[in-house]
Amino acid sequence: MNGKFQSLNSSFFLEKAVIILLYAALFTPLAVTSVFYFPFIFSKTIFFRTIVELAFFFYILLIFAKPEYRPRLSKVAIAAAVYLGVVILSSVFGLDWYRSFWGDAERGEGIILLLHLAVFFVMLGGVFRTAKDWRGFFYAAIFIGFLESAYAITQSFIPTFGFRTGMGERFAGTVGNPSFLAAYLLFTLFLALGLLLDLFRAPAVLWKKISAGIFLGIAIVLNFFVIFNTQTRGALLAALGGFALLAVFTGLTSKNAKMKIVSAAFVFFLLASPAAVWFGKDWSLVKSNPTLNRIATISLEDITTASRFEVWKTSWKGWQDNFLLGAGYENFNLVFDAYFPPKVFRDQGSQLWFDRAHNIIFDVGVTSGIIGLLAYFAIFAMAGYALWRYWSSSPAVVASEMEQPRSFFSGPLFIIILAVYFFQNLFVFDTVSSHLMFVVILAMAHFAERTRTPAQAAPSPMSGASGKILHVSFFSVFTLAIVISFVVYFVNARSVLANYYAASAIRGQRLGWEYEEIANSFKKSLSYNEYQQADIRQRLAEMVLLLLKNQSLPQDQLAQATNFALEEIQKNMKAESLDVKYYLSLMSLYNSSDQFDPKRLEQVEEIGQIALKLSPTRPQTYFELGQAMMSMKKYDEGIAYFKKAVELNDRPFESHWNLAAAYLTAGMTELADEEFKKAQERGFTYDSANNLLKIAYIARISQNYDKMVETYLKLTELQPDNADFYAKLAAAYQLAGDNEKAQQAARKAGEIDASYKSEAQQFIQQLEVK
Repeated sequence: MNGKFQSLNSSFFLEKAVIILLYAALFTPLAVTSVFYFPFIFSKTIFFRTIVELAFFFYILLIFAKPEYRPRLSKVAIAAAVYLGVVILSSVFGLDWYRSFWGDAERGEGIILLLHLAVFFVMLGGVFRTAKDWRGFFYAAIFIGFLESAYAITQSFIPTFGFRTGMGERFAGTVGNPSFLAAYLLFTLFLALGLLLDLFRAPAVLWKKISAGIFLGIAIVLNFFVIFNTQTRGALLAALGGFALLAVFTGLTSKNAKMKIVSAAFVFFLLASPAAVWFGKDWSLVKSNPTLNRIATISLEDITTASRFEVWKTSWKGWQDNFLLGAGYENFNLVFDAYFPPKVFRDQGSQLWFDRAHNIIFDVGVTSGIIGLLAYFAIFAMAGYALWRYWSSSPAVVASEMEQPRSFFSGPLFIIILAVYFFQNLFVFDTVSSHLMFVVILAMAHFAERTRTPAQAAPSPMSGASGKILHVSFFSVFTLAIVISFVVYFVNARSVLANYYAASAIRGQRLGWEYEEIANSFKKSLSYNEYQQADIRQRLAEMVLLLLKNQSLPQDQLAQATNFALEEIQKNMKAESLDVKYYLSLMSLYNSSDQFDPKRLEQVEEIGQIALKLSPTRPQTYFELGQAMMSMKKYDEGIAYFKKAVELNDRPFESHWNLAAAYLTAGMTELADEEFKKAQERGFTYDSANNLLKIAYIARISQNYDKMVETYLKLTELQPDNADFYAKLAAAYQLAGDNEKAQQAARKAGEIDASYKSEAQQFIQQLEVK
């Protein structure tokens, strides 16, 4: 082979390989498979990272073969590089470098994803060198957005189609979340709109115009229809705002008076529509449409809005601790825990763990500081400036004798997309799908800056005109292949295997596998010792807590499972010692498994004090401490912890219920009744059998038999055909010393269910003997 890698004797092959893989990256939003844990996130993250790594292999060879494909500097590229540098610097000096770099299983981000996005940006800027190249790439992006929309619509009409998202009537598609889906489709919506507007301004073959126009028109309608039915208010308002900006721009640049009037009327309509919906909240049309109803019910009092404001206030408090450089990328959760706002806890179904502020300003500010935020703003400023200058220097596109404004494609469209993207990110956060499209737009801005006018653009690599012989040694290619293979394995393959086995364990739990099979899958997953292990250990702990609650394993096996979970969650505490979530998991495990070792209750108190230092205002910590104290019969201390939880936020009925249960356990019946009453006022209901059974259990262990009788009477009223409740009522009457009523309840149980008759007779005979 003469020391040369002759099978790669043409740069044309390398050009095509890079281009094909860059196009393939656009399919990231469609990537999903149920064999993974967090399938809607992990599938996309792994797909994108792998595609970028493979493309980078060919790109490295390409740039050595043809220097013109090498990365080129621009103000946009410099701004993006500065932001990335600030993120890395803030993370090095931040709270948890490992998490900053690798991210976690649930979000799939971290600096590692930012590095892949940076490489993606470089390759896009190096390979796509003409407006024609970019136009083709955007048509591909629009087509994939079209497929995503078609999937989401099909899923809404055929519930069994595709992957379940648990989002009810809100469209979620393969992205898996309505808000994330809407954020992604905003890009393809406005790309399609811009290309459609340009289509009829540029000379082209008529049938091509018609076919392209039909496709773009359908894509626009489907994209907007899906965005509307995601019921994502921020994204919908962003879309309307984008339409308004487009209309304003059209009116300002047009010399046609009628067009100016039409544009102004359209802007008024767009701005008036949300206001009309809000003021018309009582109209039947608004009430009957879920999306319009969500817009009409926007208020400072609704749960989502109120929670957002609490999170933003907390973000500002935490940001001030590390104002310049922040706490480090992906470390928002640690800041949030330190200043946890008790008001976000409304009930047991409330979202209590936030790893994002749901606002790009606070997300960037908290994690990368004011320096990072300014660097982030600089990206938009440089991109907007580059795009505007590109448009302002472009020649007019004339399709007829009528005056036409300059191409929307060449600047204003992308500025509007950036504005729409930024606005919707004031209420949500990015995923790999929206990150991907944002970087595509930035790469287009980089191209715009490097190529001031279309006439100055370099020849397209897609033309196939180049055929320069590549003289790269076989050893160099082989070495590069080894390096890339190493990266693919350690960055992706190990994560795929770890995630797959974790998903198998979770699926096995749902399908009723034997415990040993489930445990072995967890052990295989954790053996890869990679970045998802903290989430996987947490999932293991949650499974074991459920097993302890249901007592669904033999005691020896349950003890074994508990020890396994305790060992793994303790590893989390050592690896991520600032994350209070793992302390709470360990406290819950100790509280739920004290039958195996009573000393575990003492450990709850020890761990709880550390947890309180990390998150002093989180009610759940006080609940766990209170439970441990009550189990150790330290009633005064237990009640004090439950009281503290109520003081932090007295709105949730759970806080009053827990305090009432503590009073009941301590024999303070009157105080317990007062708290039960307060719990009722806040939503607790005696119409729930589960709630009543909890009270009955507490009454029994505290030997408050009158309360036990009272509770089982309510249960028999709630479910008069439930023989088991009458049987337990009979036992309660016996404990309370009322044998006559105990016999009546036992007879009633036998009457309702014949299988209880024999047992009831034996019970009655025992009472008569006594």
